[in-house]
Amino acid sequence: MNFRLIIDKEKEEEVVATVHKRTGVIDEIEALVTGENIQRDSLAAYSEDEIRLLNMDEIECITVLDGKTYAVTGNGKRYLLRKRLYEIESGLPAEFIKINKSSHSKSQGNL
Repeated sequence: MNFRLIIDKEKEEEVVATVHKRTGVIDEIEALVTGENIQRDSLAAYSEDEIRLLNMDEIECITVLDGKTYAVTGNGKRYLLRKRLYEIESGLPAEFIKINKSSHSKSQGNL
């Protein structure tokens, strides 16, 4: 198998895979590239050095910083999610609760 990466900031991003047949691995690659979740218990997540499917049980919280949506894992690593919070929200398990940042007052201190 060959792999070729071309970085060109002037062109639209595109991933092309030539394969002999569709497999589970190909489905996972497609989900990572498109940002669509094949499994409801995971999210396609991106960091500077990796792209991976994060299982819901790995995620401590999902937050929006500077207009970008991030998943934060138990070890504090932050991954970029290429979906808006409202797009992710409906697929989250019941264990996730929504906390609005504006509901936290200074008199309460940090929780």
